[in-house]
Amino acid sequence: MALILGVEVGSVFYIQDTPVEVVSLQDYSLIKLKTGGVDYVITDKQAVEIYPRVFVSCGRPSQTQIERHRVLVEAANKSTIKRKELLDSGTITNEQFDKMSPIEYPYPLLFRLIIDAPRHLVILRSELYERQRK
Repeated sequence: MALILGVEVGSVFYIQDTPVEVVSLQDYSLIKLKTGGVDYVITDKQAVEIYPRVFVSCGRPSQTQIERHRVLVEAANKSTIKRKELLDSGTITNEQFDKMSPIEYPYPLLFRLIIDAPRHLVILRSELYERQRK
């Protein structure tokens, strides 16, 4: 069974008690990880064993997710430009501009790791791992 994790640079997850750090993200098909002092280059072409019987590869967001994200970013950009135009033209005052609710940009699309591991192994994000240890 596969586990899919969305990751960012610097994020950490644990396999049992072994931390795995996301060192760099190059594109959706190339992620560098570090665990146990060893660096791993993870791609979408072939899974890499980073822990006994734990294989990791990259996963891409679906075209639907990419398109939906693009539309949301475009809408936020248009709203920002429109507000600036209204302010520059004098249609709204600085005070009115400052009272407008903030424009919400979508969260960035996360890079994905696909982790194939035996079910008995515990794999947790760092925040869940820390909470479990308390």
